[in-house]
Amino acid sequence: MIWFTPSPAGIHGVPLATMKVCMRTLLLCLALAVLDVGAQSPPRPPSVRTDRTEVIFIGANHAYAFLRPGFLPADIRALLTKIAPVALCVENDRDWPDADGIPTYPHEQYASLTWARANGVPVAHVNWDDANFKRARSDTVSRMDYTALHATAPAFGRFQAGYIARMQFSAQLAFREYGSDLTGFHANELPALLRELPADDDYASVRNDSIAARIRLVIDRHRGRRIALVIGGGHYRALKERLERDPEVRVSLPSRFLPIAPEESARSWQEDDAIVLLGTNLDDWRIIAAPHARNHALTRELLDRLVAARPLSAVTQYYQARWRMLFSDTDSARHLLKRVVVSPERTALPYRADQRWAWPPFRSYQQKALFQLATLEDATGRRDSALVHYRALLALSDDELVVPMGKWRHVDLRPFIQSFLRIPYSGGMLEAYRAEMAMGMIR
Repeated sequence: MIWFTPSPAGIHGVPLATMKVCMRTLLLCLALAVLDVGAQSPPRPPSVRTDRTEVIFIGANHAYAFLRPGFLPADIRALLTKIAPVALCVENDRDWPDADGIPTYPHEQYASLTWARANGVPVAHVNWDDANFKRARSDTVSRMDYTALHATAPAFGRFQAGYIARMQFSAQLAFREYGSDLTGFHANELPALLRELPADDDYASVRNDSIAARIRLVIDRHRGRRIALVIGGGHYRALKERLERDPEVRVSLPSRFLPIAPEESARSWQEDDAIVLLGTNLDDWRIIAAPHARNHALTRELLDRLVAARPLSAVTQYYQARWRMLFSDTDSARHLLKRVVVSPERTALPYRADQRWAWPPFRSYQQKALFQLATLEDATGRRDSALVHYRALLALSDDELVVPMGKWRHVDLRPFIQSFLRIPYSGGMLEAYRAEMAMGMIR
């Protein structure tokens, strides 16, 4: 650095005192500019160089779906932060449209993609493009005939048996009676799963070949670095064998980065987590007839989080109303739902609706509140008021009533809502059956 000492008279006639003020102002502006850039660009985890390209395989059980404590989105994000990959591979479709945003099922995709977005880490969608499968699913719109909606229908008996088993399984997850956290899954469940899996059949072999080829493209862009792969646990053996044919590649489980400490998980929490987890505990289609299959101590904690973050939001009021409906506080619930319905706040769902946290899959919380208000009026004997609300829903545009749900399916909510004009909402098993009919799951 070159130093100079200006004369007391300054330079080119500019007084020295004026020059000092200008210099301090310039330095302050530069400092503020640096701070502003840092605020706008999320800090990326420090990339890690390794002797070989390392692919850290984070296995998932898709059935956990926001239920198993210790395998929740914040836990997965905390693990990714510790791994600090230079790139992330996920089991999502390459042509998943940007307009549909981040998928929420499988839940590990929601966790990992929100982590990558927050940290500026590039993502590769490596799932196999099965054109025939996607063509069959993309055109699916569930439009059901509800004339068979009664408890004596043969399909209803079959539905009951499957529903009870599903509720028992999800309750075991929610109350930690089944399944493992991230550490236990990779140490115990995944090895057991791999021992039970048969050798690749033709379909699995073609799919794993395709996924491996796409991961290799990411490896070639990041030689000598660490990459994270978030995918169903059953792919581990097949992908490890295929990728390690390259002697410069090592595929490892994340064991050395585990366990996740509670404070690490807490730092990885994102505000929308409260919404999708509250939805899982209050608006999941699987618990219409079995709300006790969720841990509502957790529901209360999640609601407190949402109230603290968004105390006056219509979204918060919606979940407060659903909480009160759970405990038959109908007057308070009705008051809150009416406030949501008339709220001027824009309340589109933050992600594309999925039946695991947003049933029925309306596009906004105002619409969801109107539906819940109608069912509440039906359940409390106010049939005329309920009919007014159902008809208000049917007056929505077709685009608001033929709606996407999950990844491949659309649901036509018009016949579903029309069925309430004929058969009042009654709660319990019949309503769970009606929901499954709406999704095209009853044949």
